[in-house]
This record gives sequence, C-alpha cells and structure tokens, in this order.
Amino acid sequence: MYNIIRTSLPQGPPFQHAMITLRDAPDEHHELYFRDIITCGAFLFSNPDYQEHMDYEPEEVFEANSDGSLTNQVYAELSSGCIWNEAQVH
Repeated sequence: MYNIIRTSLPQGPPFQHAMITLRDAPDEHHELYFRDIITCGAFLFSNPDYQEHMDYEPEEVFEANSDGSLTNQVYAELSSGCIWNEAQVH
C-alpha cells in the first residue's frame, strides 16, 4: 500500500536535513528536516490538480440568519482571516 501511495501521488520538493544546536542548550544537537518554501510554492502553483482548490485573494464569509441578515464572520481558511485583508494592496 505504501508503494502505491508513494508512486501515485505527485512528489513535492525533496526534504533537506540539518543538524542544529540551540544557544540555550549547547550540548544538545537536534535534527531538522525541512523543505524549501519557495520550491514548495512553485510546486503547488504549477500543479494543475490544485488549481481549483487554491485561494488567490482574501474573502469574507458570514453566517446568515433565516431573515437573510449577516451575523458572525466565519474563519475557515487562511484566506478568510483578517490578515489577508490587512495585507492586501489595493
């Protein structure tokens, strides 16, 4: 099953590995696994399978009462949060 999943899903950028030491614990070494954020973004934006699932602009979603008036703002995705609206350049 692992091999089927591993070979059928799109492969993203490779993980990178680094050993780090924190200033607060100089005698402890930690393994850090990460992916390059720019390469990950390029992978996601270039994959047509994700096109219809991506948000490109902020949105505000509200609950509606039975009379149609808007009540509470719904925060479900990053694009529905305040930070996207605050950072948007008009």
